[in-house]
Amino acid sequence: MNAERESTSRHAESRRLQAIYWAGVLIWAGAVFTAESTGHLPQVGTAGAWSWVFFGAGLYALVGALWREASPKLAGATIGDYVWAGVLIIIGLGGFVSLKITWPLVLLSIGLGLLAHALLGRRQMRP
Repeated sequence: MNAERESTSRHAESRRLQAIYWAGVLIWAGAVFTAESTGHLPQVGTAGAWSWVFFGAGLYALVGALWREASPKLAGATIGDYVWAGVLIIIGLGGFVSLKITWPLVLLSIGLGLLAHALLGRRQMRP
């Protein structure tokens, strides 16, 4: 019965962290689009509002994953958390540095994340 409570508690904590993440992303997006509409969004390369939104959401995801790793009370971040953060950062950087290889980098990072999950997941399952 204790294991069930712990599983339910971890699931509830995970849902709470997801809600906090998405609330932060929406607040960030709102701030970026407000800055753009008022002419205060910094112009870096060809970056528009969406580049800022994706880059900020990726950094926020990365900081959240690192925070979960550092916190003894929270479940550690998964490889998927880091892949998600990397994909968002790469998409955002595409506008800042005019990368023509943005989407290939996204595909590469997703593939590497899946491979790492498959290889590391197998190790964790062994007794």
